[in-house]
Amino acid sequence: MASALDILEEQFTQGNICEIIDLFPVGVSIATDVTCEKVIHNSISAHFLRTKSRDLFSHSSKTPPSVRVLHKGRELTPKDMPIQRSAWFGETINGFELEFIWNDGISKWSLCSSRPIIDGTGKIIGALATGEDVTDRKKREKELHKYHERLESMVQSKTLELFKTSIDLENTYIRINETLDRTADGFFALDNDWRFVNVNALATKVAARKKDEMLGKSIWELFSDAQPYYDEYHKAKKENIPVFFEAKAVGNDRWLEVHAYPSEDGLSVFFRDITDRKFMEKKTRDYNELLREQVRLLNLDTDFILIRDLERRIIFWNQGAEQGYGWTKKEAIGKIAHVLLKTRYPQPLAKIENEVIAAGQWQGELIHTAKDGSLITVRSCWLLRKDADGNPNGIITLNRDITEETRIKEQMARLEQLNTVGQMAAGISHEIRNPITTVRGFLQRFLSNKDFKKHHEVINLMVD
Repeated sequence: MASALDILEEQFTQGNICEIIDLFPVGVSIATDVTCEKVIHNSISAHFLRTKSRDLFSHSSKTPPSVRVLHKGRELTPKDMPIQRSAWFGETINGFELEFIWNDGISKWSLCSSRPIIDGTGKIIGALATGEDVTDRKKREKELHKYHERLESMVQSKTLELFKTSIDLENTYIRINETLDRTADGFFALDNDWRFVNVNALATKVAARKKDEMLGKSIWELFSDAQPYYDEYHKAKKENIPVFFEAKAVGNDRWLEVHAYPSEDGLSVFFRDITDRKFMEKKTRDYNELLREQVRLLNLDTDFILIRDLERRIIFWNQGAEQGYGWTKKEAIGKIAHVLLKTRYPQPLAKIENEVIAAGQWQGELIHTAKDGSLITVRSCWLLRKDADGNPNGIITLNRDITEETRIKEQMARLEQLNTVGQMAAGISHEIRNPITTVRGFLQRFLSNKDFKKHHEVINLMVD
């Protein structure tokens, strides 16, 4: 019975299989039979595994290597590893991410794919696996994650300055990273005449062509308008350097992140769909622009707008508040709101805050003291502020100066009181005048009576 190596030797007629797999720009490992006790590796794979080239490094061997292999934090047994799954169960595996941890503390990451090797009778006689060292990429992802966290903190800080605006970017960035982790890379290989010599399933899906329609055909015949791919691929071959770029896929609007690696035999290209990331980057730019615009609009509002946290410290102070109260933003930020403004409340502050927490808002009139000592009466509206999880994290206060309006109302009230007093005085005068008229009539009758002649002088005085 022919061994797996014999079959591969027949398929690769250009030279020794071990020399051929060393030409690949990725790690290549071959299980020589279905037991997977013997697995040979090309130089890239051997370097990654920290073993000699073509050393029989296998977790299924009688003396397995002292290195732990994990997938998404779970340690794998041999039956869970890609090359064993292909050899034992006939599985074809693409983009399986593995973490290798050695006893000396060194860890590496690899993106593995594997497939069974089948003889002419359809029997599995071994397995072939490829592995890409993505350790640097994982480190960059961690750095990117830290950057995302810093960016999220900045966005949250800006969000606190706005009126009813918030978005949870942290979850968005987590979803992006999860999407990137789940997506297997597309792959195709070109020879020196730009003909396809290998294409994986994802590459055929993106190209919207069958594999047999692509193999042996020139990429520039199939995709004549493929820019910037043409320039970038030629640059990689001409200068013999890897190239990295982002571009839209040919024939559709999906964005791709492309890595091309030149070799003596042609060009190997790996790519992944980053459309979601591009969308979120644009959404983030648009959102940041919205934040800046809303801050500008708040500062244009002539009302006195301030935001305080649950400790009553001022965290936002608009230009209207600066002009109305006299304290600059720098002077006000961090101060206790009611202490700075010497606020006079119509009821205890704690009761007002409890009402805001329960009902989400409160309205009433307050008296504040400006920086110059003048008293300002404001119509105040308090709105409860919440974080992305729905927990209260502050109160937005909109104050409108009604000092002049209050003064006019007080004057009108006093005038109303004076008017009422005048009406009362007129009524009292009327009530007194009626009996006096009656008395005067009687006195005039006394003047005509001779019996009261000696009192005429006094009676005249009373009548007058």
